[in-house]
Amino acid sequence: MPKTHSGHAVACLQVGALGIGEDHTMAAGRNLALWLIENGHVQHLFVEFPAPNYGQALNAAIQAAGTQPPPTRQTLAQQMNWENRHLPAIPLGEVMAEALLRGVTVHLADDSMQMVHPNRFARRHTTIQNVFRQVAGQVGTPSAAGAVGCLLLWGGAHFEGNHALDNYIINLPFVIMD
Repeated sequence: MPKTHSGHAVACLQVGALGIGEDHTMAAGRNLALWLIENGHVQHLFVEFPAPNYGQALNAAIQAAGTQPPPTRQTLAQQMNWENRHLPAIPLGEVMAEALLRGVTVHLADDSMQMVHPNRFARRHTTIQNVFRQVAGQVGTPSAAGAVGCLLLWGGAHFEGNHALDNYIINLPFVIMD
């Protein structure tokens, strides 16, 4: 479980994957994610939304992001109409929109069950692990060549306890942002 500091985020992404554990009500985690995306350090963004529930909206956003002239980040985020359940944080849709506008592949990696009870984390984290392995390669280690530039943006609780995400994506470096 290699917990690290946000100052090491770029170095982590240059050699593999990085997890950001955020407080959904605070902007720090999403600000870090936006900075990493805007500065070209992210190739794949994994977010806490399930594909069965939000896949159509993501596909529409991918198409809209490719239009000329491209929409603004805020316009694209509004078109996606993602929920922002946790105010005053930056809407996750804005982070996803920025990623799409910069050519970053967005992965809706959560399980459709999406329950927050810790007993459900095993199922959710297995789903995340499987999506990650599809991108990084079947070994699914955060230092695999296919994992370079993979950013996983999740709630901080996903990096705690017996079923922490870094127990499923073994040795995933992560930062906890408040």
